[in-house]
Amino acid sequence: MGRIGIQVEKEDAVELGLELFSLSRIEICGIFSHFACCDDRDKSYTEMQERRFADYLKSFGGERNQASLCHLSNSAGILEGRGVQYDMVRDGIAMYGLYPSKDMQRKLSLKQVLSWKAKISHIKEVPAGEAISYGASFIVKEPMRGNGSGGIRRRLSQSPFNKARSWWEENHAPFLAEFVWISLWLM
Repeated sequence: MGRIGIQVEKEDAVELGLELFSLSRIEICGIFSHFACCDDRDKSYTEMQERRFADYLKSFGGERNQASLCHLSNSAGILEGRGVQYDMVRDGIAMYGLYPSKDMQRKLSLKQVLSWKAKISHIKEVPAGEAISYGASFIVKEPMRGNGSGGIRRRLSQSPFNKARSWWEENHAPFLAEFVWISLWLM
């Protein structure tokens, strides 16, 4: 995914890995990567990641035995059986009973085990034409009452899974604007 570590596609990646294995004051406990797109329908990038990881491990021969833990698979990989042949897997969102994306086949019956709850902290009248939130991500079409409450990350509203709802005035109220650390708009 390019977050940390050695870029295995670079020419000196194997030499750098071997150099790290040879350092007497450092114990290499594992080698890992993480699927970036395993939950996409197009598996070409995932297949490339699998090849790169396997090839990189093979390049060490016996040295790889020093690294007792090798892992590649995330929630999507586990659900699709990709990258599970190594020493461990790292489940993420599936651990909470959710599929990583809407593109994944529902092979298992996962049960959602997590929900977030917060108290309404503010209700106000919002006139038509008013913009709400960062990027003016929601424009009020007609006057309405709204609520802002805190503590939910902005990034969550940008997800294709934005199914978040609030219970307000005996009705479910959708989140309309981007979630931010300071306020969350419910209409």
